[in-house]
Amino acid sequence: MRLNNLGFKVIQLYRHTKDIECLKLGIEILEDSVEKTHKFSPSLPRHLNNLGFGLYHYYIQTGNTKDWQRVTEAFERAAKIGLEVSVQWSLISARNWINLAFTHQVWEDIAQAYKYAYQAIDKLLRIQLFLRSYKETWLSEIQGLSAKVAYALAKVGELEQAALALEQGLAYLLSESLELNRADLEYLKNQDSSKKLYSNYWQLQQLQQQLQQQLTQQTYANSIKKWELL
Repeated sequence: MRLNNLGFKVIQLYRHTKDIECLKLGIEILEDSVEKTHKFSPSLPRHLNNLGFGLYHYYIQTGNTKDWQRVTEAFERAAKIGLEVSVQWSLISARNWINLAFTHQVWEDIAQAYKYAYQAIDKLLRIQLFLRSYKETWLSEIQGLSAKVAYALAKVGELEQAALALEQGLAYLLSESLELNRADLEYLKNQDSSKKLYSNYWQLQQLQQQLQQQLTQQTYANSIKKWELL
């Protein structure tokens, strides 16, 4: 943990000084931190994520394809291992990978990273089913990711997969939003002080459905009359 923090601070120092030797030192420290972290440690994905950022700064300096491969390897390891030991850092690493790849238009990487992000989001929403504040946080992560992935897939000609990525993102937002609303209603239902409010809500819901049904019937009747006049 101390090595990871030290390496991260050295990388932060490089961002201010732009001293390439400082960057190299930070990467070496972070690599040492990853090497000395147990493979089943919940900290490993975070250490790999930080290493990925260090390697990314080095790639910016060189522009070398091999250096970009090192970046993706670090983020992919973080996302993959995180699914087993730290789902939160799996999602964070996949998100960071997507954003960096999008910046540099590495479309193939985005599609791969999204597979991990999607699995991580699914796990987080299941694990933290009862924690609304956490669930809303993870739902916010979906926003933007599916759009970027769809764009990337479209750029490489995978139009069906692009549409699927958008549908998956929208489906999550819709289903989880409805579930959060149901959770609120269940809370009202089980509180003595709120039972009347709960009852009023359902009365309004039934009234709304009746009005919608009447409106639909009226619209249909008007359409029939219109056609009869033609």
